[in-house]
Amino acid sequence: MTSRPVRLPVTGRTTGQKGKGGGPFSRCVRRPCCGSRQQSRPVRPTWDRSCGEVVLPRMGPGNERYIDERFAPSSLGPLGNIPSRGAAEWPEGVGMHLATLRIENFRCFGSSGITIEFQAGMNVILGENNVGKTAIVDALRLLFSLGPGRRDVYVQPQDFYCAAGGEPAHEIRLDAIFEGLSNAEQGVFYELLVPGPPVSAQVHLRFRLETVGGQSRVRQTVWGGEVEGQPVPPAVWELVSHMYLGALRDAESDLRPQRGGRVGHLVKRVISDPVDRARVEAHVRQANRFILAEGGIQRTAEMINDHLSELAGNELRQSVRISLGAPAFERVADTLRLLLPQAGESEFVAVYDVESWKELRQRAGANANLLDRVSEDGDRVLIRLGHLGKPEQEKLGELYAELLDHVEPFGVDQNGMGYNNLIYMGVVLGDLVERRKAGLQNYSALLIEEPEAHIHPQLQVLVYDFLSRTSVIDDAGNQVQVFVTSHSPTLTSRASLDSLIVMHRAEGRVTATALRRCPLDENQKADLRRYLDVTRSQLLFSRAVVLVEGISEALLFPVLAKRAGYRFDHSAVEVVAVAGVSFAPFAALFNSDEPARRLHIPCALVTDDDRCAGELEPSKLRDAAELMAAGRVLAAGRQSDRSSKAAELEGGTLKVFRARKTLEVELGMFTDNLEPIAEAVEGCGHPTVARNLREQAATLDFDWGRAAAVWARLSGMKAAVAQRLAALLDEGTPVRTFVVPDYLSAAAKHVARRGSRS
Repeated sequence: MTSRPVRLPVTGRTTGQKGKGGGPFSRCVRRPCCGSRQQSRPVRPTWDRSCGEVVLPRMGPGNERYIDERFAPSSLGPLGNIPSRGAAEWPEGVGMHLATLRIENFRCFGSSGITIEFQAGMNVILGENNVGKTAIVDALRLLFSLGPGRRDVYVQPQDFYCAAGGEPAHEIRLDAIFEGLSNAEQGVFYELLVPGPPVSAQVHLRFRLETVGGQSRVRQTVWGGEVEGQPVPPAVWELVSHMYLGALRDAESDLRPQRGGRVGHLVKRVISDPVDRARVEAHVRQANRFILAEGGIQRTAEMINDHLSELAGNELRQSVRISLGAPAFERVADTLRLLLPQAGESEFVAVYDVESWKELRQRAGANANLLDRVSEDGDRVLIRLGHLGKPEQEKLGELYAELLDHVEPFGVDQNGMGYNNLIYMGVVLGDLVERRKAGLQNYSALLIEEPEAHIHPQLQVLVYDFLSRTSVIDDAGNQVQVFVTSHSPTLTSRASLDSLIVMHRAEGRVTATALRRCPLDENQKADLRRYLDVTRSQLLFSRAVVLVEGISEALLFPVLAKRAGYRFDHSAVEVVAVAGVSFAPFAALFNSDEPARRLHIPCALVTDDDRCAGELEPSKLRDAAELMAAGRVLAAGRQSDRSSKAAELEGGTLKVFRARKTLEVELGMFTDNLEPIAEAVEGCGHPTVARNLREQAATLDFDWGRAAAVWARLSGMKAAVAQRLAALLDEGTPVRTFVVPDYLSAAAKHVARRGSRS
């Protein structure tokens, strides 16, 4: 066998220290010796700085070293004479990403803990208030801030979970698994690697609460891979970056010129070439010379120096001068500010008087047509600059710089909070992407709490689309894993189902369900994506859900549940009308037998059994005899196939409740209900129908016959009557006797079983 080194291509950094068990490569590289036993002699990898590769020592006859195939990147082929299975294949467009985060004893998450599954790209974490969304984000911040000098969040004694009336936990546990590592990334993060397939990288954090001298202290321990105690070199964390935008962010303050400000930071990142930086410094020096030559500036400096001389004396005084600032690039970048179009404008506008504009056009010559997008405001000419792209700017040359001199911009302090938030996001994302392009990081994450803050619904849609595009791997291979928390049904309705992670508090613990784990086939997923508009997506924020067929049930059910003793509004129950579409896609969110593949809130599916479908025509049932006959048919009728299929959807937290025939038939079974129904019909502008209903109800002594009468008379006006009846039965009207059908009472009890009964 020819002696040769094995090279693992990586992004440049030092190999760092191994730990008790050694790095995964040194643990899995062994040298055979005589006898049946194998001697564990680790082979230490080195890093070739000239080409940015991890190099394992030569392998030759008499000195064979074996490498665990599970770590062998597929691009290397066989190592020695050992064929390699290689790294797991990942779908195209899936890069290194945080796949799983396990949290125990941190804030609202107790010893039973919570496991959150993420995907590459966009992740939207939904849930009601105080369910733990911010705790997850802060756990991510702790994970991504392990490098020196980068932490902006710390574990405090009050962060340790404490059950009601109990002692606080003594240890917080955070365990993270990264997947989708490329061959190069497996080399870069080899201290974290765990064999597969697929090969993954693991990071483990422990925070222990200790009392020393009566003072509570938090001690942190971090290790990588599977072997506890294996340290991770600081250089590893330099390859991981994240940006965090909090829910209560002060965008205006962060965008102001200041030392270490966001805008200056991005400018320094973009202008990294020393030659380019020197050119900027030269411009500032030249501007300073012009300013210092101004008599007024000189007199101001002299005045200050004279007063300093009087105050401190000639020996102790300091001399001053006035300028734009030191021409050092770092200082210049920190003084730059964002300028915006004037209020109400979407583009910058240069302001000229009429004569100056004409003179400007003459100087523009053949390019004068570029200055014709104007409007007049009294004796002023407003030239709009939004259409002047880079080619047009180059044609105008110095004239374009002159146009900018005539712009009257606004600062961020004059801008609205919503748009300042958008600008802030743009600056932060720009910085994150520039880091990746510069090869400074292998993994980048963006954490945003409530991106919808101060933004109207239409703009929320555009914000989500922008973040979603940012999370996709671009042509240069750059990708940002995005973590968003939200309360916005608008943003939720726009998001991909696979990106949604729904949190609920159930049975004393918090759960997180990734909707992509729910048993939805591709057709159901596409259907549900269409159905989850702004209104229906509210079910993801509720504590219980009722699925009904149409608007009539949606209008009446909350009122009838209240009469049965259950307040849907007090218990965060969302009633969702599927409006004639299949229940199956919605049911798949709740009915899995596997807890990890369903939402952990009760769901009631309320539907009709549609007995005798096609056998009776309600518009043809006129007199008492026909209604009595129809009632007997309905009483003996068999449920429809559609109803049987709906019953099969029951499972998990979902239960099915079916009306005998329809809602109107169930309501018509009770004599106490007939007068309120007749009043509702009359209130909808149908007095004749109401009179007929009253007369027939008085003559029919068979429950099913009366039910058939209500069913027949309400044909074609069901939704309008339901709306009017709901108003009659709701509070604020005279108390009426009205019987709630058993199937509706049972459904209300199922979804409101946690103490919402009034």
